[in-house]
Amino acid sequence: MVATTVTVINPAIKLITIVGPTASGKSALALDLAERFGGEIVCADSRTIYRGLDIGTAKPTAADQARLAHHLLDIAEPGQTVSVAEFKRLAEAAINDIASRGKVPFLVGGSGLYIDAVLFDYQAATRRNSGRGLASGNQVITKGFTVKTYFDEARWSSVVKEPDWYVQLADELAGLKQQSQNNNNPELQAIKLQVRSFFEEKLLSGAIALASEGENLDKQRRPIDTVVIHHTSSDPGYNVARMNAVHLLNIYMPYYLAPHVPGEEHLLGQPIWSNHFDEAGKQVFYAYHWFVAMDGSVRRLLTDEAIGWQAGNWDINTRSVGICLDNDYSQADPPSAVLDAVAGIIRQHYRLVPIQNIIGHRDCYPKTVCPGNTFESSWKYILRSHVSRKAR
Repeated sequence: MVATTVTVINPAIKLITIVGPTASGKSALALDLAERFGGEIVCADSRTIYRGLDIGTAKPTAADQARLAHHLLDIAEPGQTVSVAEFKRLAEAAINDIASRGKVPFLVGGSGLYIDAVLFDYQAATRRNSGRGLASGNQVITKGFTVKTYFDEARWSSVVKEPDWYVQLADELAGLKQQSQNNNNPELQAIKLQVRSFFEEKLLSGAIALASEGENLDKQRRPIDTVVIHHTSSDPGYNVARMNAVHLLNIYMPYYLAPHVPGEEHLLGQPIWSNHFDEAGKQVFYAYHWFVAMDGSVRRLLTDEAIGWQAGNWDINTRSVGICLDNDYSQADPPSAVLDAVAGIIRQHYRLVPIQNIIGHRDCYPKTVCPGNTFESSWKYILRSHVSRKAR
């Protein structure tokens, strides 16, 4: 929990901010604290703003809303665009309104860019059409700098309703991705976040044209003999809905743009199809079968019958499962709770996998450092010992 004075709203207002991933307990904590201190809750979530998106979003229940006033819930229809700039404007108005009535505002949610926009007074910048199809006056949220390149959200919202949206947007997305490779430039990182947030929201609201049926892409699935370990290479608290969007853009889209398997050349321009679905029956694009959070909690993403496009090696994909760890372990070992959770998954579901076949992503795709530079020399052996010791 973070308490801060939000001077961009009103220097006299004390704002309590509670941030965390879905199902981490932040809503229950916010309810308890807001009741105790006479507060109201401003929801900062890119999914709960939409009416009808109740499954998988941990939206406050009717009982929760009856206990305490919640703001910015169910304010838009699926398919409508609520930009970060618009959210910031609405959130600031709600915070000022709550404070004007002698209440304490609580900003609560898991959408980091939304929260940062309020806390750090991100500003909306504009630019003229650059010749890349960007509309004059289009806005992107920034933090004290001028954005040089971004996309026309209104136009993209229209394009993604077309079956070949990924063909139409390919050049723009490639250009934005190339510019955002500089991780030390916060402006370029803001562009990356905006692109990912756009596709996350569109997937959740069902506003992207996807195939409703297709062939069985898992027909080459073989018995599982390998476990591949990954990390998100991001700050802890990674949102799996964001991961779903990233994998659509970084894995499925490139293949549909250049299908190289003989007999699949016809896929170019066709709506994207994964053959994978979540518990609610919604098509998903996860590359991994499992996701392990920092506290050791585990989430199943794909069934074992699904081929996860995760190893960077199709032969290994067909006979492996991918387990992704939340956090950036490029230069550090995961905590014991995480390694115990991974070992538990392997013991319970993959007892027949040889211990030497518990490998890192880098073992099958040398171009990456995933799941971290210390995996090979350190925690690969710690993980294997956890599996071996507790299997006995």
